[in-house]
Amino acid sequence: MLKKILSIAAGTLLVAGIFPAQSNAGTEVPITSIRFVNPQKAGAARAIIIVPEQDTTRRAYGGRLRMYDVHLAKMFEVANGYCRDGWNSVEWHYFAGNGKINMGKFFMDCKLVRDITFAYGTGTPEKTVITYGYGAAADKKVVYLPVLNLNGDKIPKFQNFISRFKPFGNAQRLDLQ
Repeated sequence: MLKKILSIAAGTLLVAGIFPAQSNAGTEVPITSIRFVNPQKAGAARAIIIVPEQDTTRRAYGGRLRMYDVHLAKMFEVANGYCRDGWNSVEWHYFAGNGKINMGKFFMDCKLVRDITFAYGTGTPEKTVITYGYGAAADKKVVYLPVLNLNGDKIPKFQNFISRFKPFGNAQRLDLQ
């Protein structure tokens, strides 16, 4: 049943605006893993994002954005696809240092996701690998997600928002359950 639910979610996510294989992709974010697991309640997706960086305050691509900003932007970009497909929210469990540093649990309801997407707009799609489920039953998809347009005067505005967008608890290693 779980595999069927996750398979349906993965398929509908692709149809809902996450584009399968395209040749024109933006700068890819270094990510160890993005994995969606069984929801605890209907309409509330749960995911874990694990990134390789030990220091998330390090500047991304030599610019003004920090890796932390880029990671949160990626969560919004992925959540945007889920929200457009009728989900109500995404609960993110965020780990840095390849899973060793607990960065917290973030809740993104779809109203917030739509507001952020509208405020910053989206640009060139970026390759993103998403795993659905656990262990041998897991299904891995390569998708191309439109990235948030974080440039120019939008960068300090986004960083100001992110400084107020706090985790609501400790993340859990959902991928190990």
